[in-house]
Amino acid sequence: MLGAGIILLFGILLSQSSFDLPFLNPDTNQQLLFFAALSALIFLLFVALTFVLARNLLKLFAERRLGVLGSKFRTRLVVAGLLLSFLPVIVMFWFAYGLMNRSIDKWFSRPVEEVHADTTAIASLLSNYAAQNAR
Repeated sequence: MLGAGIILLFGILLSQSSFDLPFLNPDTNQQLLFFAALSALIFLLFVALTFVLARNLLKLFAERRLGVLGSKFRTRLVVAGLLLSFLPVIVMFWFAYGLMNRSIDKWFSRPVEEVHADTTAIASLLSNYAAQNAR
C-alpha cells in the first residue's frame, strides 16, 4: 500500500510539473506551500477513501460468508454503487479513445493518401517511360 501511495504521489507531482498551466505556477513561497499542502491533502484523502472502501468490502465479504441477514441486498447495493461510479469513467474513456483515434485519422490520413496517389502516379509514369524506351 505504501508503494502504491508513493507511485500515486509521484504521478501527482509529475502531472503538476509536466503541465505548464499559468494558474498553477506559484509566484510566491506562500503559493508554493499552498499547492504542496493541497497535493498532500488530496493524497491523504485518497488514501483514507481507499482504506474505508477496502474495509467496507472486507466487512461485506465476511458478512456474506457468515450469512448475515441482508448481506445479499447490501452486496447488490454496493455492486450497483460501484457500477454507477465506474460506468461514467468507462464511457468517457471509450469516447475519448474514439475521439482521439478519429482525430488522428483525420489529421494524418489525407497526407498519406496524397503520398500514395503521387507514388502510384510516378510509378505508372516510370513504367510507361520504360516501356516506350524499350521499343
